[in-house]
Amino acid sequence: KLPGEDTEEVSLIMPFTPRNKQNTIAWLAGRSDGENLGSLRAYRFPTDDLVFGPAQIEARIDQDPGISAQLTLWEGAGSEVIRGNLLMIPIGDSFLFVEPIYLQAESSRIPELKRVVVANGNNIAMEPTFQRSLDVVFGRRASSLPGSDSSVAPTPVPTRDDDTDDVVIPTGDLETLIRQAQDASEAAQDELNRLRAILDELERLQNEQ
Repeated sequence: KLPGEDTEEVSLIMPFTPRNKQNTIAWLAGRSDGENLGSLRAYRFPTDDLVFGPAQIEARIDQDPGISAQLTLWEGAGSEVIRGNLLMIPIGDSFLFVEPIYLQAESSRIPELKRVVVANGNNIAMEPTFQRSLDVVFGRRASSLPGSDSSVAPTPVPTRDDDTDDVVIPTGDLETLIRQAQDASEAAQDELNRLRAILDELERLQNEQ
């Protein structure tokens, strides 16, 4: 859901960074559903807070000793490491950065999804599945990578850039509800109703804060 909205929708999201800098100062959502089809909504971050940009997250991924060692090992074995598109996903009062890692062997023309990187602030994980990376990021599971470094640093709340009042994204029990939402989405069409119920519960808990 976009901040301030009641229902989920399909949107294309693009972060913006200042000229010659790498921190994120705003992000733009291109809306694709119903009467909002084709409309744009911009959100600005507080000017006194530093919000990591995609390039900074990529650098932190490269600097993580466990991730760096694993990528080097694969490349040394003759496989091509392909890093997918880094997604910046708003969740509650923070952001999740998600990047798939593919391997393409010399004898294969089709890359294979090998790992999923999830980052939140300074906390970074690379595991075989998105769910396992989430568990590592939120401290529910130890990293499978030797020497991997992580620490939690929340991302400041963005505000909406239009003529209405600023939108503040409420907080809630994100870890539990994100995990439940992921479990529901993996069950595909039959579980969509359950996913919606979980997201509604997330909003209810956030509004109680």
